[in-house]
Amino acid sequence: MLCKFKNILDYCLICFLCLGNISNALSTDRNIQKTSSNIFESIKVIHNPSQAQLEELDVSHWPTWRKEISEFTWYFSGEETAYILAGEVLVRPEGVPESKGVLLKKGDLVTFSAGLISRWTVKKEIYKHYSLKESFWGTRYWWVMFKLKAAKKHLDQFFLTLQ
Repeated sequence: MLCKFKNILDYCLICFLCLGNISNALSTDRNIQKTSSNIFESIKVIHNPSQAQLEELDVSHWPTWRKEISEFTWYFSGEETAYILAGEVLVRPEGVPESKGVLLKKGDLVTFSAGLISRWTVKKEIYKHYSLKESFWGTRYWWVMFKLKAAKKHLDQFFLTLQ
């Protein structure tokens, strides 16, 4: 038998429990827009911070990241602070219309909350310094999703043997 579980009920129970825990963890971590304004608790921006602020954070020693003009979804497994060196990007929390996104440009210092799922529209190639603080649930989310995909593969193979 290709399935590593004793029976199909064991597998279903494990998946149900894992998915429930992931959902609960993400719903408590995720910060969704609380008002109809353009300000999100999950995205905090300081436009043109002082040199003293940047030096205090030691921004110049953070790693850098670059992305060409594109559109993609990004999940923040931990809190990220970034300093935009060049470019322009529209970032909006999942489910928020494009017209209500946050436009980030050169000179912006931005903090993204752990658990945020956002849609990025890179309008001009983006280049930034960044600093990550991993959250407990963020790293576990990706590990559990990897394990669930592997378990699903075994279940699919198991059902093929039954046909």
